[in-house]
Amino acid sequence: MPTVQKRILIEAQLMGEAAFYSWGAGKDRVEGPSQALAYSLARNWGNCALEMSPVQEMDEAWIFTAVFIDLETGFTLPRQFRQSKKSIIYGKFDDERKDAMRFSIGQSKSQRNVILKAIPAWMVKQAIGEAKKGVRKQIEKYITDNGIQAAIELCMRALAKHGVKETQICDKFGVAKPAGLSIDDLVILRADIHSLDNGQESVATLYPQVAKPLIPDAEKGKKKPDFNPPTLDEHAAVESAEETVSEAASPPADESSALQKFRERVELCGSLVALEEIKTALRGVAWSEVGKV
Repeated sequence: MPTVQKRILIEAQLMGEAAFYSWGAGKDRVEGPSQALAYSLARNWGNCALEMSPVQEMDEAWIFTAVFIDLETGFTLPRQFRQSKKSIIYGKFDDERKDAMRFSIGQSKSQRNVILKAIPAWMVKQAIGEAKKGVRKQIEKYITDNGIQAAIELCMRALAKHGVKETQICDKFGVAKPAGLSIDDLVILRADIHSLDNGQESVATLYPQVAKPLIPDAEKGKKKPDFNPPTLDEHAAVESAEETVSEAASPPADESSALQKFRERVELCGSLVALEEIKTALRGVAWSEVGKV
């Protein structure tokens, strides 16, 4: 086991950003090992086999069955994976090519999943950690020479080529502005860029359109103001915003003061898509008309 572990960690560090990726945003963000890392784990585990059983074809999906066989111990693990024939394939391809791509994706994911279930979870976790170390060293060196802002801008430009918006990146890592990204965030961005460049993942998977209430970096750690800015709970934030709009139907005694307070509250939720739309709608609208908005 120590010999296997050493081989896996050495290759994982050399793989760097190719070994992992992250999808989702905010508290729902999940990190996982890539297909390339799964194959590396199996290869370095040694004396094992990965077999594919006949594919079951249904009207709307293929059922892949991958089997991991540890020839050293006799441990055998079969695992099925359902690949939809209707899954979205991005790019200008004809229907036949898209079907072939869906089939290949299903086969690859079924193989990755069974390997990750067969290899000890602690070893997979260590491999991802080692891969991140390798990427982090490269980023730290770049930052030493050029500064963290240059590193952030480099990643932002690379993602922009794939159509990823600045707000999507901020939502994913829970920051108000790109300047709030940390070195650990840049490590994940490097992995995302690699996955997108190689067509392993789509923008929709890595950067889904979500409405996440975020607290601006400048406001973190500060005492909450009297008007109670929205919490990190999404439902509470949305309900709070709705209550504010509802109350606006009846003009308060001091119209200008109340309107300013409402605007400040919306500003703190500027990254929340729903409240961003409210803020836009309020521009140039009289306070007496806010309730209608």
